[in-house]
Amino acid sequence: MSRYVSIVVVAYVLLAAARAAALTPRRLSFSAPLHDELHWSRAAVADDPQRAPCPYVARPVPLGDDAGEHVAAARAATDKLMQATLAAVPAASYIHVSVHAGGGVLVYDGNAGVVNTSAAAPAAPTLDTLFRIGSVTKLMPAIGLFQAVGERRVASADALVSDAARDFALADPRTDEAAPVTWRHLAAHLAGLTREAPCPFAACTIDTRTALARMRASVWGLCKTPPGTAASYSNLGIALLGHLLAERVYGAPSWRAHNERAVVHRLGLRATAFDLAAARALPNVLAAAYDAPGREAAHTDLAWISPAGSVYSTARDLHVLLDALLDAYHNRTAARGAAGVFDAHTASRAARDMMAIAELNTDLTGFASPFEVFVRGGGVRVLSKGGFIDQYSTFTAVVPQLDASIVISANGAGFTMNDFSMRVADVWLGALNATYAARATSAPPPLPPARTWRACA
Repeated sequence: MSRYVSIVVVAYVLLAAARAAALTPRRLSFSAPLHDELHWSRAAVADDPQRAPCPYVARPVPLGDDAGEHVAAARAATDKLMQATLAAVPAASYIHVSVHAGGGVLVYDGNAGVVNTSAAAPAAPTLDTLFRIGSVTKLMPAIGLFQAVGERRVASADALVSDAARDFALADPRTDEAAPVTWRHLAAHLAGLTREAPCPFAACTIDTRTALARMRASVWGLCKTPPGTAASYSNLGIALLGHLLAERVYGAPSWRAHNERAVVHRLGLRATAFDLAAARALPNVLAAAYDAPGREAAHTDLAWISPAGSVYSTARDLHVLLDALLDAYHNRTAARGAAGVFDAHTASRAARDMMAIAELNTDLTGFASPFEVFVRGGGVRVLSKGGFIDQYSTFTAVVPQLDASIVISANGAGFTMNDFSMRVADVWLGALNATYAARATSAPPPLPPARTWRACA
């Protein structure tokens, strides 16, 4: 009897372990960041030879004012989704969604609710409504890295951070010796750092030298995992990336001063501010955010952690930034006649390096620099960056395969951006693919569900 019980117990333990393994996403090991769809999609299905590459995604084409029936259906679906979602979140007062596609054409600008319920004349959100973008700010330090590589101020994104900052030192948990942390590790959350900086989140009144000294003298300087082996989301890593690039690589007086020149002025962003005072000085309407119905949330001053989440902006400015990345990716920067986010001769290489997948799990999620990667139906790669701070929720995404950018903003406690944004993205991925396919000489089939995903070359 006891032998039978032992066998049952062992079998149960093995079954539980197998189920846990099946539910835990495995990390796919890459010898280097993957820069194009063919390479990474083949790697992602290497363990299943039955999944052959397939041409599901139509090639993007320029879109005019009349984008067609598929876009019209997507507009109606998004309108309906916004209204239903807003009605289910009492503390939220607005949602705004905008989509660019086919070379920067605005194909959708929709809204629900009002941006400030206590205003004498409550206004609906628009492309020019100002809101706090939270972690979408992280795009700026990452752009700064690939600008520095293009300008040869940094040898490559895979160069050691300590080459430029001698007082930057992290310990490898395996050996207790210096950990080989690269710039890409910081940008893609692969450095193994703790999530937060060695200071209070809402009162981080230190400078970079103090931060590095505290890290060397405490557990903040010990990597949780060896660099490059596993993603671990880190505001500290992005703050270090922003400050070290600005101060040590460019010799700028501050991260803010550097990014006002290298990103805001360079791209002509007219309504992007680095703190609340600067945001209130702009003529744009600043949306309120609520921690309860009718009760506005306080604004947190991130101080030294600012590169991870301090910026205020508008959907219009965010599309300018995202579309500049897509222009670079598709090598259109020179043709636009504008400055571009990267120098024209290195633009495509820089954008593709920034969007290269640094980590991808078998559940088809992962990280680029600093994007979160989601592989949706048909193998379409969505590179997103979301933000949540002080009850402001933001979602941005670029979809290189469909030449599209998406910006979503909302306010209020209880709003779940992850679910809403993926539902909106899926609506538009299908609509744009169908629109491009209808204008192509040979149309691919509709996008299959993500669960039946196969690689696309």
